[in-house]
Amino acid sequence: GYELQGDATPETVLILTDITLRKLDEDGLRQVKYELEYHAIRRAAMLESATAELQAINRAIAHDLRDPLHGIIGLTRLMRTDVQPPLPPKAHDRLESLEQSALGMDELLSGLKSVAGLSQQVPLRDDLDLSAMAQAIAARLSATSPLRDVRWIIAPGLKAWGDLALVTIVMENLLDNAWKHSPKTSPAVIEFGQEDAPARGVATYFVRDNGRGFDPASAGVLFEPFQRRLSARGRAGNGLGLAAVKRIVALHGGDVWAECEPGVATIFRFTLERSPQGLQLC
Repeated sequence: GYELQGDATPETVLILTDITLRKLDEDGLRQVKYELEYHAIRRAAMLESATAELQAINRAIAHDLRDPLHGIIGLTRLMRTDVQPPLPPKAHDRLESLEQSALGMDELLSGLKSVAGLSQQVPLRDDLDLSAMAQAIAARLSATSPLRDVRWIIAPGLKAWGDLALVTIVMENLLDNAWKHSPKTSPAVIEFGQEDAPARGVATYFVRDNGRGFDPASAGVLFEPFQRRLSARGRAGNGLGLAAVKRIVALHGGDVWAECEPGVATIFRFTLERSPQGLQLC
């Protein structure tokens, strides 16, 4: 306190501040906050509803649509091979065309189901043997066409860190892609290996083939769904396999890209995140 000097009279000083505008601002902020929370809750509910609908569609694709297709495929094969006497060539060709159309639709539905289901995946992590994975896939593909002249070059001892099921999808799609687009009449060479890429800070894995390749100008959209690329047999793919590869690699914190010298070589490269110890397995 202060001591009064002489005849000084005590005085009280009142300071009045108009806080009306401040209170209005606070009320306005509360209203904005309430509206934002309301819209966030509403959007979350809509997203949950949309996810449930997507899961229902996936179930329909898996059963209600694909089962009849499998019936069509099986019956057309029986009609082409088991009918006595043999069908006329024109009827045989028409049934084969029907079977191929059904197979193409089944492949499309399978790809759609796979890509849609990836949004629900939470990748697990484990040490993976990519070389062994590639060897198993190469053996399976070679068994489907044992007369094809294909040279497989698979680097030994290549490791990675990721989800076994999801990374298997990546390897199957890339190696199957190379198998489809590599030469059928001349020796095909399909290679799986690893490159050191200091600029990216992680090892880069690659799949290379000597097929007809693709237009380099289309490399930017190659991993988008329904960007079709003709196989060595002239059959167009639906692009869903590469779309799945891109999504899975992204889920693993990596990147994927492609380069091509038409008629010489096509190479797909991808990276995966480091192991928990901060070391790239190799």
